[in-house]
Amino acid sequence: MDKCTRCDGMIDNGQMYPTCISCGYENYEAYNPNQSIRRSSALRADMQIVEYLGKNDAFTGKKINVWIRKSLMPECYCGIFSTLMKHSRRKSKDGTEIIRPYQCHKGHRVDLIETKQQGLTGWRTSTSKERAR
Repeated sequence: MDKCTRCDGMIDNGQMYPTCISCGYENYEAYNPNQSIRRSSALRADMQIVEYLGKNDAFTGKKINVWIRKSLMPECYCGIFSTLMKHSRRKSKDGTEIIRPYQCHKGHRVDLIETKQQGLTGWRTSTSKERAR
């Protein structure tokens, strides 16, 4: 482990510049151009994290990533396999909700729930029990 030249503290080499974790000194002579700066997915403008709104207790608190791309049609990733799900052609309105169904390559079905006032509000599993609610 590298030591700080100023305070003899430990150096964090995970940043663009080696940084002392004790005093904050950064060694600008040891620039690491290959170090990528990780950006939190919650700060992406083209992504929204939506919560589970269904009745199945196994999914309570589970969140999935929904991407809004060029077509403005949400792209949903399977919460189990992290693969892109295919959008079904049908789009149904349930009172004030717009329901957009998706399915992954393994057969998992998800409905994205959207309102005109709030946009995407959540998701639920697309089973016959939940459709009948």
